[in-house]
Amino acid sequence: MNKFFIASALALASLAATAIPSNAASVVVKTDHGHYDHHHHDRHCFNKKVTSWHHGHKVVHEERVCR
Repeated sequence: MNKFFIASALALASLAATAIPSNAASVVVKTDHGHYDHHHHDRHCFNKKVTSWHHGHKVVHEERVCR
């Protein structure tokens, strides 16, 4: 009877260990399909981090600034 409980515990542990990787998030890779945009590499442009508040929540995003 004791061996049965130990075998059951091992079976449940191995089942849980194999189920965890199935919950992993997928990876999405996006490309520009070979198009080269010169405006994204302008020397007078930079990314600026902007912090604001919306309904009591802090919102942080980046804006592209070109001069």
